[in-house]
Amino acid sequence: MSEPTDPRISQAKAKDFGGPMIRVIFAPKGDDPISVGQVGKAQGEELWVPLNLLRSSSQFLKAATKPEWDDLCEVKRTITLSSDPMLFKAYVHWLYMGTIPRPDDNAPDHKDYPFLAKLYVLGEELLDAIFKNRTIDAIIAVYIKSKLWPIGETIRIIYEGTPEGSPARRLMADGFARIAYDHPSWMKEFKNCSHDFLVDVSRAMVSVRQPPSGKFLDDIDHKSYHESVPSSAP
Repeated sequence: MSEPTDPRISQAKAKDFGGPMIRVIFAPKGDDPISVGQVGKAQGEELWVPLNLLRSSSQFLKAATKPEWDDLCEVKRTITLSSDPMLFKAYVHWLYMGTIPRPDDNAPDHKDYPFLAKLYVLGEELLDAIFKNRTIDAIIAVYIKSKLWPIGETIRIIYEGTPEGSPARRLMADGFARIAYDHPSWMKEFKNCSHDFLVDVSRAMVSVRQPPSGKFLDDIDHKSYHESVPSSAP
């Protein structure tokens, strides 16, 4: 007989659903990523999230929901985002449940990579290191299941939405350095990669390579580096 899963957790890990409900509304794309108390351009979609839960992990939301900020706003207890509502809903789901819902249950696992990359960038905007760490874990879990490493759109999203030295950038470069090989599916992607990514990959490749034996030039076929000479040349 299988043992039941124990649902109990420590008080330290318990979620706090206290405080007033905060209204989260979504502004059109192109506005500031996050603002407080501005509702004039808001779209119809909105969420209501308990204050203590909303500010439980994000350093930005902790600051944005301080009473002194709310006192200055015409519309109280309201935060406006220009983020994709689907992404923020996934973030709120994670706040509640500790899990990240897939965008499409019928798609292969590796199709989740761009979605997870966007979630990581959202975590960057929200200054939520815990959420970013869980998103990294999800990316690695997808690779373990699919055996396909992200490239193309996923890397573009991460490099456009994160600063230099980001752990997500490092993961993308380290994976590419260890997994990529001479195959058309890999080689065709190089021309679409950003300069910053190629620099990071070069550094990662050097870090994983064994020290040179000194025999490279002993074994090399020097003629493989020669240009073809026209037959009419002297």
